[in-house]
Amino acid sequence: MKENREISWIAQTGFGIKAYSVEYQVPQIHENILEIIYCLQGSVKFFYSYEEFLLQKGEFISVDKDAFYLYDGKDNICVSFYFDLDQFSRKYPYIKDILFICEGTNDAESGYPSPRHEEMKGALLALLYYMVRSKEEHMEASVLSQIQRAAEHIIQLMVDQFDILYYYKPKTAFTDAQMERHRALRSYMNRHKFEKLTLRMLADKFHLTEKYISEFLGKSGLTYQEALAYLRANASEAYLLDTELSIVEISEACGFSDVKYYYKAFRKWYRCTPREFRAKYREAEQQEQMDYDIDPQSLRTKIEHQILEHYMAAHLG
Repeated sequence: MKENREISWIAQTGFGIKAYSVEYQVPQIHENILEIIYCLQGSVKFFYSYEEFLLQKGEFISVDKDAFYLYDGKDNICVSFYFDLDQFSRKYPYIKDILFICEGTNDAESGYPSPRHEEMKGALLALLYYMVRSKEEHMEASVLSQIQRAAEHIIQLMVDQFDILYYYKPKTAFTDAQMERHRALRSYMNRHKFEKLTLRMLADKFHLTEKYISEFLGKSGLTYQEALAYLRANASEAYLLDTELSIVEISEACGFSDVKYYYKAFRKWYRCTPREFRAKYREAEQQEQMDYDIDPQSLRTKIEHQILEHYMAAHLG
């Protein structure tokens, strides 16, 4: 069974935080919560679905909702930033259906470092600094307001800069109206992914032609079938790890018409079979968890040093 960290939420902000050192952490999942992990000291190996990243000092990575991951490391300090997506859904109606890619690591293929990654790093450090200025029970209204604005800025950056669509296509490839339509289509597909959803049904729902939707979605880098297969394969993670259902039963539960299509989709996105994924994380769950929490206020000096380093790198070269 998956484990979840206890999150310290800041009242009225939709933001929570956790500072910790980790040698080994069993698989995690946070439903409808966006998490950004920042490495403040040392390094940590981070397993996300079936990908592996090495986070080093000053690097960060986002974790989508409903995705399993685990840690392995030593002599490190990490900070997890949590954002309750329900709190931001009024301003961003599709935020719970957006897939994000924000990989602030030197071995990432997403263009790091770039101005948008540097802006995100600065925003994370600023939010962290506001957090450690005073303890929550003594937090002044002005500090609470700063925290809320910083959290909202990070969410805005995620929506405007790190939507998975921009991983495949540059932001300039779509007008605001096209982006709105794309998110509406993708949101509907996500919310009906377990049903027998056809392109014809989607066309009727949005009063468009099948040809238009097919070409429109194809311009984003993923065809209609590829996008739907990904959503279903991604949703199967929870079934693989939290149930004893067979692979055939999981395939049916997630909307695949044939188990062979499930295997094909899963291999495409995870580079392994569903059985291999289940075995990897089930084995991980049996290991002893080794981590401990850290009071964020004790990290103030380290945070100030990284803010200075970030400023000097950005402005002085």
